[in-house]
Amino acid sequence: MNGIRPLWLLLILLSSGVLGWAAAVLAAGAGVVSPVLVPSSVITLAAVALLVLILGIRVQLDKKRPAAARMNPLVATRTLALAQAGAYAGSLIAGWHAGVLVHLTTATGFGTPTVNDALLMVVGGLVLVIVGYIVEQFCRLPPEDGPDGAANGQDQNGDGTPGTTGPAYGTEGEGGYARTNGD
Repeated sequence: MNGIRPLWLLLILLSSGVLGWAAAVLAAGAGVVSPVLVPSSVITLAAVALLVLILGIRVQLDKKRPAAARMNPLVATRTLALAQAGAYAGSLIAGWHAGVLVHLTTATGFGTPTVNDALLMVVGGLVLVIVGYIVEQFCRLPPEDGPDGAANGQDQNGDGTPGTTGPAYGTEGEGGYARTNGD
């Protein structure tokens, strides 16, 4: 699974910011309320961030347990996927509301309820991005050394090709699971 790409987060933030700004300009031109989520949405963002953080701490603590007593790796993978989805969604939400905020502050200034709601959503989205990135780091496993000192999957055959047996795959090979060697 690929990690969170900061460049993608930035691109999502910027492009959704431009879209949010354009939507706010169009809404103002049409005499419609600015497209800002209600303040209770911050509670949902906080709940998602807290859930992701709790699951990430659970994975972090699980890494210290003996190998036989560890959680199912699928649970850790799902936690990682949730953290990454939260980071990308937080970037989208923060960018949209930052674009709306730019338009609203130039039009009305600070202190209006809609500006405060947009600012709150920007902060909530950025918190979700930060929590997602931190939990992704919790879900990383350091490479384990194989029997000859090489990291799993790294030249265990002795011929310069990644190995398909050893501690990463067990002595029976892949065991029916589809795994990639980075191809």
